[in-house]
Amino acid sequence: MTSYTSWSRFSKSMHWLIAMCIFVAAMLGWIAHESAMSPGKLQLFLWHKSVGITVLGLMCLRLVWRLIHAAPQDVSGMTAQELKLANLGHWVLYAFAILLPLSGWILNSAANYPFRWFGLFEIPMLMGPDKDIQTAATRAHWTLFCILAALVAGHVVMAFKHHLAGIPLLSRMLPERLGIVPTLAFLLGLSAAWVGLAYTMSYSTPSSRANQDQSAGQAVTQESVSGVSAGAKTAPLWVMDAESSSLTFIATYDDIEFKGGFSEFAPVINFDATDLAGSIFDVSINTTTVDTDNYDRDELLPLTDWFWFEKYQEATYVATSFESLESGQYRANGILELKGVSKSVPLEFNWEVVDENTATLVGTAVVNRRDFAIGDGGWFDDPTVGYEVKVMVDLMLTQSN
Repeated sequence: MTSYTSWSRFSKSMHWLIAMCIFVAAMLGWIAHESAMSPGKLQLFLWHKSVGITVLGLMCLRLVWRLIHAAPQDVSGMTAQELKLANLGHWVLYAFAILLPLSGWILNSAANYPFRWFGLFEIPMLMGPDKDIQTAATRAHWTLFCILAALVAGHVVMAFKHHLAGIPLLSRMLPERLGIVPTLAFLLGLSAAWVGLAYTMSYSTPSSRANQDQSAGQAVTQESVSGVSAGAKTAPLWVMDAESSSLTFIATYDDIEFKGGFSEFAPVINFDATDLAGSIFDVSINTTTVDTDNYDRDELLPLTDWFWFEKYQEATYVATSFESLESGQYRANGILELKGVSKSVPLEFNWEVVDENTATLVGTAVVNRRDFAIGDGGWFDDPTVGYEVKVMVDLMLTQSN
């Protein structure tokens, strides 16, 4: 039995800090969930996740401290049964306060949403994308929240009940020389300020342009394609092996890379390293087959602000001008037409002849999504979604006879 009757300053600080973080995380999660899809909504969820990870870290620290340092001596006025139930209640609260943010971490990992803790460092993924685990973790996260909310409510009610009965359970957790009303008023005010700051910062992105007709965007960014013609295809024709080829891209969200790709694309390639003038790339891409292994993100891509599947279902890349850079390295100067906008996009690639009938083409290009109104409207000026996208092509080709 310990000789002191009050919790240590560290225990008190952890108790109220964790309580405030749980409240803030709950409020941010609720506001984000009820908000319309926008960059601000996703920013609010980033705040929610960062605070949730903070709760998890603080709870682990609190648990270690609690295991090392004994609780204050039992107060008088409570029966042995009440003391056992109170002690059990504390440990159950610890368990659910750890399980709740942990379930959120699992949910975020299964949903393939990389993020940085308050923008400072990346939180590692616990697993790869998995829709079934995401669904189960979503349900678990909500269920755990409801249980924890009920436990906290019961904890508060019992604390006040004993306080009114003259049993000093509540007072020994309060800061020295500070009553319950000033303590709660300070914490609620600080929590409200935190939520308000997060909301303001989430929706204070640079001024965004409203949705506009794509023909207007084309008038601004359209480049003449009259110089691109099939010309004389004197170079041999190469046919793609679809099973061994890929068209992927790397984009960023919150400065963290994520990968996506298109499962359907059809390249017509006439190429000869000794006949660059007679070479041509003519590639069509089914943009409706885009996939980023993220259910929520992929639900946005068909919409008007993004690829606008209803109006634009195909992108094309045509190149008739080639430059030799170094051994096996070349640059294709082509025109990418995407979402009704055409713009010059160079593609640097490595061409390797495996044998007389087989070759590989591995190349990269950098595309600015804003040049093609990918991420328009409120997303256009939002830097959380990276502007530059690295496109990668990896083709296995067989020469057509």
